Amino acid sequence: MSESQKETNRVARSTGVVGLWTLFSRILGALRDIVVANIFGATAVADAFFVAQTIPNVFRRLVGEGAVSAVLVPTYAERLAQEGQEGAKRYARALLGIWFLIVVAVVLLGIACAPFLVSLFAFGFRDNPQIYELTVRLTRWMFPYLGLVSLVGFYGGIANAHRRFAAAAATPVVFNVCVIAGAVLPMTFLPHPIYGLAVGVVCGGVVQLTVIGTDVAVSRCGMLPAWAPKERGLSEAGRLMVPQLFGIAVYQINIVVLRTYASMLPEGSVTQYYNATRVQELTLGLFAVALATASQPSLSRFRAIGDHRGFSELFRNSMGSLILVSCGAAVGMALLSKSIVVVLFGHGEFSREAVDRTADVLFWLSLGLIPAAGVRMVNQVFFALKNTKRPVQAGVWALLFNALAGGVLAYYFGVSGLAAGLSIATFVQFVVLLFWLRRSLESWVYPALTASFFRSVAVTMLMGLPIYWLRQEFGWERTSWLAVLKLTVFIGVGLASFFMACRSLAIPEFQMVVEAIPNPARLLRRLLRQWRRNRS
Repeated sequence: MSESQKETNRVARSTGVVGLWTLFSRILGALRDIVVANIFGATAVADAFFVAQTIPNVFRRLVGEGAVSAVLVPTYAERLAQEGQEGAKRYARALLGIWFLIVVAVVLLGIACAPFLVSLFAFGFRDNPQIYELTVRLTRWMFPYLGLVSLVGFYGGIANAHRRFAAAAATPVVFNVCVIAGAVLPMTFLPHPIYGLAVGVVCGGVVQLTVIGTDVAVSRCGMLPAWAPKERGLSEAGRLMVPQLFGIAVYQINIVVLRTYASMLPEGSVTQYYNATRVQELTLGLFAVALATASQPSLSRFRAIGDHRGFSELFRNSMGSLILVSCGAAVGMALLSKSIVVVLFGHGEFSREAVDRTADVLFWLSLGLIPAAGVRMVNQVFFALKNTKRPVQAGVWALLFNALAGGVLAYYFGVSGLAAGLSIATFVQFVVLLFWLRRSLESWVYPALTASFFRSVAVTMLMGLPIYWLRQEFGWERTSWLAVLKLTVFIGVGLASFFMACRSLAIPEFQMVVEAIPNPARLLRRLLRQWRRNRS
């Protein structure tokens, strides 16, 4: 077995670990959204919370997980390969020292500038002073979460570079538990029940940091910040960071544009758009995000040792499997969009009209699922190559296209038009990234991926036909256990058809998908080995 094939198998198994925890997280995230929708509905108060939560999350991508993916993992992995544990640890401590100061400054500025930020993110709220003031207060309450989750992202990047993926992937699980608790537990000392969600968010950040901090400490790769601004490699990290920060800013401006458009649409549009994107993120997280996370350390290693063929083979194997899974997920989401929304959100204060609009948004988002997954993967490849400029440039193209198309489509089609514009813009971004990446890969990669795409289309057609027939024959129910049962059957039939089609057509990309499915016995053996290693 070649080194690239061994690395592909490792990536697949790591993808399974990350995907399993992501599944737990997304299930709890869906439960969290169900609880919030049931208690607060698609109301102005719920809109205020979602906008307030979005604002620190924007900065979270700037100083948290986004920067970690682009800068820390490839540079730390390179130092680890060249100088060993001590050299890599010295570099990471110096980077953490500077990073920590930046994060503290951003948190303090965010709290002070909350009124301006709310006006920027939801200009339409200025017409309702009560909701505007509520959004400002909620933003200030939740901004400390930014500092906590930024440290979680940093230590998670260190753990990932050592191929320890479980704890970092598990942190969203405990976060969702805390937010659910904040929503349902009685807190009579708060001025409004919506503040309980803000308390849950901050407590969730504390627990997340505790989980990942314990993991890196036990594995002996934990560290505290150090002030060493002259440490070798920091200047390179800065050069990589600047375009990456600009790129994430472009992405977040995209979100600001969409939220601004949504805030000027009828009441509840922000919540409907948010709920639909949550379902899309659930689907992306199960394989696309997990695969991108698991593959980056291996891609960085191949680049560090100069193995160009191994790099190309790992990308081809990963992207081929990603296309296969994304095609199936996109068709399933499009066909079952209304059933999914009914089961997840169609109860309590969430009206039938809100269900219909959310389902329409989800349908249009499903059309952008394949390019969205591809962008995640290709961006990780550029980061592993230490090229943070190309993702930024592609993001600018997507922003310009989305600002124009999203505004026009929203004017004619409402909140569904926003989703359609985003899907089209994401497709443009994916095509541009693939065009720029071609020179960094061997010439055989793209023809192989083209063949993978057509094989995936064939499998998806065989999967979609029985789902379409079942949906036409049995329809959907308005919030009842029968609706849950029908959706479960539809998904089960779709998965069975997908697996049978892959087996019947002998799809080569399917092997990595099978390898990524967690094996309980293998997971138990791995946990035992890790426990013995930690004790010794």
